[in-house]
Amino acid sequence: MLPTDLVSVIWGAVGGAIVTAVFFIFGTFAKGFLGEAGKQSFTNMKDRLDPPEPEPILVDRRFDETLPTDLRAWVREESVHRKLREGYSYYVEETRNAKCYRKAADYIEYLMVCPRAFPRDPKV
Repeated sequence: MLPTDLVSVIWGAVGGAIVTAVFFIFGTFAKGFLGEAGKQSFTNMKDRLDPPEPEPILVDRRFDETLPTDLRAWVREESVHRKLREGYSYYVEETRNAKCYRKAADYIEYLMVCPRAFPRDPKV
């Protein structure tokens, strides 16, 4: 059962080897370069749709707040979760869209806004 046309068999084997090598090289390329490009594209798209939260901004102890004193509060770091449950929210610096905090000798305080500062519409 040997083929009668030995030249065709050799050309078929060479062609098959070339096709296999091309698929192997493309597969390696796709797994390496295209895989990394896909990861990078996914990360860029995710950051564009849901940007990471900016780092909080350290402000001076005499930070000039734009809110009246009865609508804002400097809250120690360990009390922030309790104030959030009470309806307070972080004061967000307008240009960098980040939380503001100040340092004392042994603690950190975040500037927070009282719930009365932005009353919710009961119709919503």
